[in-house]
Amino acid sequence: MNSQPRQSTPASPAPADLAATYDPMIRGTILGLISALAYTAANIALRNLSGTDGLVWACWVAGVKAIPCFVLSVVLVSFRWMTGKQAFPPRHTVLMLFAAAIMMQYGGNACFNWALNKVGLILTVPIVFSTLISGSAILGRLFLGEPINARTLASMGLLLMSIICLSLAADGTFPDASAFTIGTGMLLAGTSGMSYGANSIVIRRFLGGQYSVSSILLIMSTSGIVLLGVPAFFMMGTERIGEITWSQWNSMFWAGVSNAIAFYAVSSALKYIPAVRANLLNASQTAMCALAGILIFNERMTPLTAVGIGLTIAGLTLLGARRKKTLRRELETQTEISPEEATSIRE
Repeated sequence: MNSQPRQSTPASPAPADLAATYDPMIRGTILGLISALAYTAANIALRNLSGTDGLVWACWVAGVKAIPCFVLSVVLVSFRWMTGKQAFPPRHTVLMLFAAAIMMQYGGNACFNWALNKVGLILTVPIVFSTLISGSAILGRLFLGEPINARTLASMGLLLMSIICLSLAADGTFPDASAFTIGTGMLLAGTSGMSYGANSIVIRRFLGGQYSVSSILLIMSTSGIVLLGVPAFFMMGTERIGEITWSQWNSMFWAGVSNAIAFYAVSSALKYIPAVRANLLNASQTAMCALAGILIFNERMTPLTAVGIGLTIAGLTLLGARRKKTLRRELETQTEISPEEATSIRE
């Protein structure tokens, strides 16, 4: 009996292989998008609080916003301690972490809140991201000897062009604001981004991938309450604090809760996808914040502003581009706190 020769078909991947390949990417992508949405919600709440100008108010908002992160960090650090895992960094690193916390709280969070009052979401967020990424690359090269490859250099060029476009568009975006107000706001936003980037360098230099994110965030959030909230409380006085409306307290609460969700979502995403891809997903908040600024706060989108935001997104997209082989290698070698993950630490 003659049998027909069986036609060979290419072997298809086993279900387990497919799950191993795609499930972590899908899970990490979803967590990254949750982080971007939560950061956008936090930024909207902070923008809603920007009607009161001044550094003291910006510090007060940042201090109150740190409370939910502090509570969540205490719970997670306590759980690690009770389960026998390393809960706290060694004593010799605390001083470095405290220095990084000062840089993040005053240069990063306080300046970010203050900038929102002057140049809104539509300019603050893309400038912060542009200076954060570019500043991290430059400082990493100067102090850690990290190479700047062609892709990073091209990305930095696009981000620099975006800042130039946003600067030229500022008058049209905020026609009623003075040149001094706009210049101050953009300087504050740039300072915020550089401070976030410098903070990542300190964590990268002294901590590497040895310690948990929750222990670092515990120190960062505690410093926010102590360094910003407490001094602002005494400078404002009980009478001024008593004048804070229920709506403002509500916005501070949701800014803190959203920020805590965003931070831990992006930290969880980094267990499944490379840090640079998680940061790229997180950077989608640039477009979302611009849209929120227009729809909610009546900020003006000019053609040049749109070009600047587009260049920011293009620069971050280029930075996040990875070949499939490189992507797999990064997934296999990712540590608990990788070099790029430190860039995401924005309490």
